[in-house]
Amino acid sequence: MGIFNPEKFRIDPPKFQIHKNLRHLLCLPQSERFSPEVLEIQAILELKFSRFKCQWIAWPKQVRNNLCRILSYQQVEKGKTIIKYGHIAYNYYLVFSGSVRCNIPIIKSAGGGGSGASDDSNNNKTDKFSSFDEVEEISHLLRQPHTGTKSRRELENMGHLEWKTIAELLPGQGFGELGLMGDGLTRNADVIANTDCELLVLSRVSIKKNIFKDVP
Repeated sequence: MGIFNPEKFRIDPPKFQIHKNLRHLLCLPQSERFSPEVLEIQAILELKFSRFKCQWIAWPKQVRNNLCRILSYQQVEKGKTIIKYGHIAYNYYLVFSGSVRCNIPIIKSAGGGGSGASDDSNNNKTDKFSSFDEVEEISHLLRQPHTGTKSRRELENMGHLEWKTIAELLPGQGFGELGLMGDGLTRNADVIANTDCELLVLSRVSIKKNIFKDVP
């Protein structure tokens, strides 16, 4: 008789756990979201987020109702980058399930100082100025949309760049506010999925078109 192996009978939880009906509703085009659909979206989100002290619940009820008309749904697998430092900001995100981390770049000069600092043991003003220029050049490079993962890794391998986690966000918390503040603003952090995540997405274009029609 073989040895009983409980792993053979283990049922893995579904990768993404959003309410099936909510997923369907959030995938509807905005033109097909009428009052019943909007109210159902709002009811499901109220039930989900009422357990947290979160940004969603802090907004007035009518604002939440309006946002339910234009929210979209996004799945992100563990380890994937959601927003990237230096890229143009278009969207705001709310975490529905899972968690994400926010990373900022720490730029180092050749002397090893961070954020533009040069080596204190080197009193040569020219070297310090060169290190400052180097930091500015790297900072400018990181903010270019065409700067890819390879370039970042090269900077990391050369000791010029490392990343610091400044926050971890859980369900009900949001990130990417710059996406709603104005055209042409660039991201000031990377946001990466710690786990498989489900996100609710608000685009600035949708908000201007559907809620603030008369606001420039």
